[in-house]
Amino acid sequence: MSFSNDALRMEDIPSLDEGNFLPLHRNLLTVRLAGSVIAFVVIAIVVAVVTAIAGLSAWLIALLTAAPLLLLAIIATTTVLSFKYWGYAVREHDVSVRHGVLLRSATSVPFNRVQHVAVNTGPLDRMLGLATVRVFTAGGSGADLVIQGLPTDTAATLKDTISATVAAQSETEAAPPGPTIAPPPAPGGPGPTGEPTSPPGTD
Repeated sequence: MSFSNDALRMEDIPSLDEGNFLPLHRNLLTVRLAGSVIAFVVIAIVVAVVTAIAGLSAWLIALLTAAPLLLLAIIATTTVLSFKYWGYAVREHDVSVRHGVLLRSATSVPFNRVQHVAVNTGPLDRMLGLATVRVFTAGGSGADLVIQGLPTDTAATLKDTISATVAAQSETEAAPPGPTIAPPPAPGGPGPTGEPTSPPGTD
């Protein structure tokens, strides 16, 4: 059996086109913005307590108050701008997810590496009817691919689809090869016992 490892041309490699990706539910944007607001409120409370105890000057109090507010504005703007790029794609042999705004990234996991799939929901997610699908691969310490912002029914369907595809591919790869059937001997040639065979009708 000969070994080959030919180079692939870039135009022959299937690409993740824009049309392959499905958008996430807009409620995910609400979850992300709510998380940012909650974090800001906690920081503001801490700043208020510290300034009340330390008796800081007015300009320092203003600076400590403005810094978290500016950070919240930056995070909120980045979240809104990046939401259009978030998405996921399920193809014949892999599942992919993309995210980011300034530093965009796309991650793909082939089905033959998937170990198991889980669906998780947090308190705020449940209130908004969302769920998160986590895809784990063999040997990984955590989820290698996370798809957030899916409606709960879509998340359950996606989990079942990935699991069924992985199981089907595993069965195909594990199936033993079929029996080899030897062709019938040619007339006059050696038979199974090594004796020559006679042409039909000559007996």
